[in-house]
Parts: sequence; structure tokens; C-alpha cells
Amino acid sequence: MENLQKTFGDMQAELVSLSDQRKTFEITAQKRLKQMIKTLKQQMREVISLKDTSGNQTRLDEDYSGDVEEIVTINVGGTIYSTTRTTLCKERGTMLEAMFSGRHTLQRDRSGHYFLDRDGPLFRHILNYLRSRKIPDLPANELEEILTEADYFGVDSMVREIKERLHARGQFAVLRYN
Repeated sequence: MENLQKTFGDMQAELVSLSDQRKTFEITAQKRLKQMIKTLKQQMREVISLKDTSGNQTRLDEDYSGDVEEIVTINVGGTIYSTTRTTLCKERGTMLEAMFSGRHTLQRDRSGHYFLDRDGPLFRHILNYLRSRKIPDLPANELEEILTEADYFGVDSMVREIKERLHARGQFAVLRYN
């Protein structure tokens, strides 16, 4: 009976030791995984931040994997939008790319949404342009309002397209900031 109790005690001690080793291994593996993810994200940022040889702005490809599927909810002047961080960072050099790249801390509203103090209904055109590269066929006064927002957010390709469209109609854009 005494041998049995000793064997049982030895087995319990070994079980505790194995459990401790498992916990240590899990903690070490989690730390290594976090460091690898951090390193990969930094490498992706470095690759993406490179400009092409002509000096033009580089756009993120659809398969950019830096938090690709992270859904972001934004309150723009009281209008709530949901999109992905990738969409917001799609065009390099924009204010949105700078804001949502992770380099800055952004203001949040009471619900936890990122808050942008701009014209909410007009922002949908910025967002749709980043998604599809299309600008709707709208009257000149509406295009000028969208132009002001696109210029504010630094979406230069959209600004150029709207200006070209207005110019083709024989109208010229006047940028107004709120």
C-alpha cells in the first residue's frame, strides 16, 4: 500500500511538472507568434510604402494582408459607415491611409466608432471611390462638394478625376473648406 501511495505521489508530481512545462511552452509560443506577426506587418508596411520608379503614388493591392479583414466602423459627422481598414488605406498618401494605417491614435465617439468631423453623407462618395474607383454622374454643385471632401482627405486621384469631369463640362471647381 505504501508503494502504491508513493507511486501515486510521484505521478502527481510529474503531472504538475508537465502541466507547468505546457504552460511555459504556450506562453513562449504566443510571444513568438506575436513577434512574428509584428515583424511581418512592419515588413508589409515597408514594402507598401515604397514608391514606384516614376514617383507616382503606390496603391495597395486587393490582397494586402496587413489586417486585411479588419472591419472598421466610422462616425463621419453623425453618419455611421462600416468598411475594412484595407479600403481606407487603399490609396497611399491620403489622410485616410495615414489615419487608419495604425500609426496614429484616433478620436472615438461614445459608441467606440472612429470619429471624423466631416460631412457624413458626402463621405460615402469617398468610400465608394476607394472601393470601386468610380465617381457617380452628378450635377456640378454636388461634384464640387465631393471635390472639397476628396481634397480634404487627400484622395488626389479622385480630385483629378472630378476636376477633369468639371472641366470637360466647361465648369471649374472651387474648393471650399468647412
